[in-house]
Parts: sequence; structure tokens; C-alpha cells
Amino acid sequence: MKEQFNPADYRIVIGTYGDDSHNVGRSLIALALQEKGYQIIDLKLQNKFSHFLEAAKYGHAILISSLNGHANGLLHEDQRREMAGFEAARGRRLWYIGGNLCIHEDPQQVCARFREMGFTEAYAKPGDFDLDIFLERLEKDLSSLGIVSVENGFSLKKPVAHVPSNNRNDVLQEHDAAVGPLAETARRQQQITTRFAIVLQEAKKAGKTLIHPRCGVPSVEGQAVLFRKLKEAGADCLSVQVDSSTRHHQFKDVDELLAAGKEMNGYPLINFGVPRNKELIDRFPDVPLQVRHGSYDGRLLAEAGFASGFTAIEGGAICYNVPYFTDVSLESSIRTWQYVDRLSGDLTREGWPIDREFFGTLTATLIEPSIAISVNILEALLAAQNGVKYLSLGYAEQGNREQDIAAIHALEMLTQEYLQKYGHHDVYTSTVFHTYMAAFPLNQQMSEEIIIESAVTARLAGATRIMTKSPVESVNVPLEEANVKGVELTRIGFELSGSYDPVKVAYERAMIERSVRSMVDSILGTGDGDPAKSIINAFACGYIDVPFSPSIYNAGKVKTLRDKDGAVRYFDPGNTLVPGDVLKEHRKLLEGRSGSYFQMLKEDLNHIHLSQISGWPLHDYYSATHYNPRVSRPVFPWL
Repeated sequence: MKEQFNPADYRIVIGTYGDDSHNVGRSLIALALQEKGYQIIDLKLQNKFSHFLEAAKYGHAILISSLNGHANGLLHEDQRREMAGFEAARGRRLWYIGGNLCIHEDPQQVCARFREMGFTEAYAKPGDFDLDIFLERLEKDLSSLGIVSVENGFSLKKPVAHVPSNNRNDVLQEHDAAVGPLAETARRQQQITTRFAIVLQEAKKAGKTLIHPRCGVPSVEGQAVLFRKLKEAGADCLSVQVDSSTRHHQFKDVDELLAAGKEMNGYPLINFGVPRNKELIDRFPDVPLQVRHGSYDGRLLAEAGFASGFTAIEGGAICYNVPYFTDVSLESSIRTWQYVDRLSGDLTREGWPIDREFFGTLTATLIEPSIAISVNILEALLAAQNGVKYLSLGYAEQGNREQDIAAIHALEMLTQEYLQKYGHHDVYTSTVFHTYMAAFPLNQQMSEEIIIESAVTARLAGATRIMTKSPVESVNVPLEEANVKGVELTRIGFELSGSYDPVKVAYERAMIERSVRSMVDSILGTGDGDPAKSIINAFACGYIDVPFSPSIYNAGKVKTLRDKDGAVRYFDPGNTLVPGDVLKEHRKLLEGRSGSYFQMLKEDLNHIHLSQISGWPLHDYYSATHYNPRVSRPVFPWL
């Protein structure tokens, strides 16, 4: 008689590889495995291949996630030999790898190469992976695995991120980016007449929403071509999106990828160095240019960026640490961003305004607006304390138009309220509305509708700037054509009138404002009003808590879900001090949701990605099961 399969008999290792910082998908898979009853060894983010080999001694199956496109370039013959040697010594294991394994190479060929390396299965693109089908496949593969000897007592200590001192020489010595004395940076900044901060303030006064696409390619000439085409399509602001290896200070990996002509997912600003970056910037004297990245340590990027002639940089101690890194302390990231803020403030005082933007998007998934706004306020207080005078406040669209408009309205008002309260009376702010940042629909027509309607929402909200997306987000790292189309679709959205319910906006704004004031006051109270101390203490006690964060310094107790109209609500506020009346209202609005939290969460994470919604912005969220294009939509040739 065949034994019944028991998931509890098996251990599954899961984690992301290399410089990949995407945590939401990995979290969902880990939750699904736990829900099934498997034992989990969770390596979380940014693992070397050796970490997976070490953990494989204790597990039956190894799941490797990589969504940034670099796995195909960084995993090769050495790893094949290591896998073969491991199995020769310790017996067979099941190896799976998936995500976005390549950028522009043939996915079928990439999958075939990984299977030749010894992987049981590979999923080259997000659309290739279905969680339910995979769980069935995993059970079948484990059932036929046979007897495997695994060790007990797994413990893996990864090296703690080393953050050098704020001594400028120490910062510059990490990698030679040809950054000179500060006087040279000041002279370079003096040459730049189109300044990001000033363009934003002029647009704000004029009531104009600027279009800003994100993009990065691994060559100066390629980046220049892309900039030119985006500008011609209607982009008002431009930026280089730094590659993920650079974000993680893995400059040797960058050299290896560049030398081998491998695909990269961004612009290697540090390895190119100041002279080559200047070549790019000097071609676009009439466009405001910014550095975007995703690193908890933006010091060298700021030094090289400002020395090259960029006049803005994105990032912050919370928003570029907690959503992306497992074990970087708040003390470390605060110290690195104090350096960036002081440098930005010094240049501004000399007459060369620098704009500092915060990535209020956070993990991008089911972020209740009060969380994003609270983080912006804390980042703003840290920056202003160190001399920054121009701030861009970021917020990512969640999908319910009234809630999103209310969030943008509250964001700037509340940030200015706290800046004034703490004595910063001369800080200029603007708002950044990010087109929906979570998993994009596989249906391209649905993706295009999101981009168009996001532009409508941004304009109705009066956002100073909109960060655009491309219609192929769920399929690939966008090529030039897709980035251009994202700008074109955004421009179309600006021409549509759109509609919203002002009564609902007022209702949403009242709840957001009450929640933010309660949360921020409780946070600042833990450090007697000192932003740095307050942030560290508040994370320790869970007064601030980012959903889906991989950080060991984040409590991870806050749970959020969508209500019947797609607005994001608190299912469980954790230790955050959300006012009782607001929480009561949120729970009332969530009536009708049923099942375990995991099942409801899975629905929320899949609905939009699988186009199981009636359209955008979200409405009748529970009842819709699939997307139907709106008949009132103007007919566009590409739809």
C-alpha cells in the first residue's frame, strides 16, 4: 500500500539569488508552502550560490528566485560543477529556479541551459510560473525523489553588511569612479542650468504634472539614444536607473558582466565613472536629470552623480533599506543617508539646488497610504535636519482612485505640517505619483489601461510628477519601444477628463490624516522628537511596520487587504497606533472577505496580475473575475 504524501516530512529551502531584492513573490511562495504543511528554510534575500548549497544539506528541494534579469549572466559552469559535486557527495536534491532570469535572451533557451546545469525545472519569466501548478509539480517530484539523507539544525550566518565611516576618503576609495575634490563637484554643478528642483517647483506653481519614465541601459550611447526617444515622446524629466549589482556595491560583478557583454538591468554609473557620465549629461542640457537606484548606501552614487552633473537623487534611510534588505540596520542606513543629505544640502547652500526624492512606494504591494505618508514624513525630517531644502515625496498608486487622490492631497500637506512643527520653514516639497508598482497584468491591454488611467488619477490629484511604467512590465525588462509607449500612453491619459467622487475623497483623506498623525506622533515620541533615534526605536517596537519587508528590523505584523472597491485597508495593524475608530471603519469595509488570511492575500496579489478585475481604477473588486476592455475607451491602434 502506497504511503500517503505528507508535506511535513519535507524541508524546502527558498531565497533570492545575488543582487535580487524582490521579496513579495518569494514571501507568497513561502506562505503557500507553509500553508501546505512543508518545513521551510527561508534564506530571504541576496544570497550567494554557496548559501543555497549549504542550506541544501538540510533540505529536500531548493527554490531560487531571481527577478532582476541577472541570473542568466551570473550563474554558469562553476555552479553546474558545484551542484554536481554536491549531489555526488550528499545525494540527489530537487532544484528549481524562476522569476525573470534573463532580460532579452530567448526564454526557452535560457530554461534549457538551466536544466542542463542540473536544475529540475526553470521558469524564465513571471508568466511561466503558476503557483498552484508548481505546488502540484513539487509534490509529484518529492514523491519520486526517494530516500534523501538531510542534516538537522540548520544555521546560516551571512556576513553583516559592512558600512564604512562617513569619512569622504573612505567612501571614495570603495571604487574609483574618478570623483575629484568637492570644489570640482561644485564647479560642475555650476555648469548645469536645468536643475531638477527648480523645474519641479515651476511645474507645481503652474499646476502641471510632469512625465518621468524610469530607464537604464548598460552603455552611454544606448542611454543617450533612449533619453532622446523618451524626450521626443513627451518625457519632461529623465533619470538613469542604476543596475542592481551597483545598488549592492558589487562592482566586480559589474566588471564581469560588462567584460563578457552580458545583459544588465540598468546603468552602471559607478563603473563608468564621472568622465563617461559627463558625456551623457552634456548631450541633454535642457532636461532635468536624476539618479535612481535602490541602495541602502547611496553615498558613492551621490558623489559620482553630483560630480557628473546630475542634480537629483532618489533614496532614503527607510525607503531604500527596509523594503529591500534583510540585515542592514537602521543605524547604518541612517548614517549613509545623512552623508548624502549633507552633501545635497551643502551644494544647495552654495547656490546649486539638489532635489532629494523618497521612494514612498516601499514594497509596492498593499501599502495602506498612512504607512507610505508616515515614512515620507520621517525621511523628510531626517533630510531637512541635514540641510536639504528640496524634497520630492513619493507615493505608489494602489488602485482605488478616491483613496489615491486623498493620499496625494494628504501627503504634501502633512509633510509640510511636520516640517513646520520641527522648525524647517524653508523646505520646498513636491509630489511624485508612481503608476501602479506591484505585479502588472499579463494581459497587455489591461496593462495599457492601467497606465492611461494612472495618468488620469495623477492629474486629478494634482501630483507634480508621475513615474511611468511600460505595458510589458509583467513580461520583461522593457526595451526602448516599451518605455516610449509608456510615455505615450501617459500623455493620452492626460487628455482624458476622468471622474471621481469628492465625498469619498474627503472620507478617505479624513481617515488617512487621523492615522498618519497618530502614527507619526507615536513614532517621534519614542526618540523625544529626534528623527534618527525615533526611527530606530519605532521599528524596534513595531510602531512603524512595512508589509512584505524582508528586514529583520521590521516587525512584520501589519496585515493589509483590499475592500470591495479595491482600497487598501488594515486587516491587522500590528503594533502601529492606528486610531481605534479608523480601524473599526477599515474592518467594517472588509466585511465580505472570507477564508484564511493567506487565501485572501493570495487573491489580492493575483487578481490584478491575472487580470481578474473589471478594469482600472478598481471597483466592484470582489465580483469581477476577468477583465473586459471598456467600450467607452477611445480606440488606439496598438490596443
